[in-house]
Amino acid sequence: MKLVTTINIPEKQLNELRESYPEITICHCHSEREAQPYLEEADIVLSDHLNFNPESIEKAPRLKWLQLTTAGVENIPFAKIAERGITVTNAKGIHGSQMGEYALGMMLAHTRKLLHYRGLQKKHQWEGGFIGGELAGKTVTIVGAGAIGSAIAEMCQVFGMNVNGVSRGGASKPHFDRIVKEEQWETLLPESSFVIVLLPLTPRTKHFIRQEHFTAMPRDCFFINLARGHVVKEADLITALESGQIGGAALDVFEKEPLGPESPLWEMENVFLTPHIAGNSDHYMEKVFRIVLDNVANFLANKPLKNQVDLQANY
Repeated sequence: MKLVTTINIPEKQLNELRESYPEITICHCHSEREAQPYLEEADIVLSDHLNFNPESIEKAPRLKWLQLTTAGVENIPFAKIAERGITVTNAKGIHGSQMGEYALGMMLAHTRKLLHYRGLQKKHQWEGGFIGGELAGKTVTIVGAGAIGSAIAEMCQVFGMNVNGVSRGGASKPHFDRIVKEEQWETLLPESSFVIVLLPLTPRTKHFIRQEHFTAMPRDCFFINLARGHVVKEADLITALESGQIGGAALDVFEKEPLGPESPLWEMENVFLTPHIAGNSDHYMEKVFRIVLDNVANFLANKPLKNQVDLQANY
C-alpha cells in the first residue's frame, strides 16, 4: 500500500507514520507537481485543499482516500471525487484554540484601543483618560456554530460576554446563550457588538454577508472574518468601513489572496489585516497527525474514517 504526499510534511510526523505503519510505503513529495509520477500507484494521498486538482485525480486510478491537512475543502474537485467513490477527510476540529485566541485578541485590541495607545507611544505622548471599554456584558454573534465557533463561544463566556450563534439547524449548544437558523440571523445584528464569521465556503454561502447586513449592525460593531474571503462581499464591507457604518474589522481572509497593494483596506486605521494565519499554530502538524494516525488505523481495519467530508454539501 502506498501513501503519497503533495505537500511538505515535517520529518518528525513522517517518522511517526513510518514507525506506526511499516506496511505502508510513503512517497514524500513536497508539491503536487513533484508527486505526479507517483500518483499512479497511490492508495492514499495526503494533501491540502490547494494542492490536489482534477488532473491529479485522473492520474491516481488506485486512489481510495484523500486526507487533507486543512479544514477548508473548497478547491477540491468534488464531482470527480464523488464519481470515483473516493473518501475525503479533513482536519476540522483542530483550529478552535488558536482561532479563539485570534478572535479574542482582536476583540480585546479593539475594545481596549490598543492601536490608539500604540500610536501615542510612538509619538512619546502621554494622554490621560481612558477611551476604551471592556468585553464583559457585550454581545457577540458567531456565524457558524461548529467546532471552532463553539471553542470561541466558550472563551467569550469566560470574559462575561453574551454569546449568540448561527447555524443551519438552529439547535442549541453549550456556551451559546442563543442559536438561530441561518435564515433568521439578521435578527441578531442590531444587538451585536461583535460579529465573527466562520462559515465554510460553498455555493450557498458565497457573499452570504452583504450590504444589508452591515447596515443592520450597530455603528460601533466590530466585524471579524475568519471564514473565507468570498463568504463576505468585500466591496460592501469596504463601503461600510469607509462610511462609518460599522466600527472596525479584523480580516484574516480576502476575496483575492494575497490582498493587492491597491486595496483601501491597507490604510484603514480601524482595520486589522493578517495574511490568512488565524488557524496556524506551532503545534499544527502535531494536531493534524493525531487525526492522520487514527485514520490510517481505521483505513487499514476497514473502519469509518474521522472527519469525512460531505461531497454533496461541499464541506
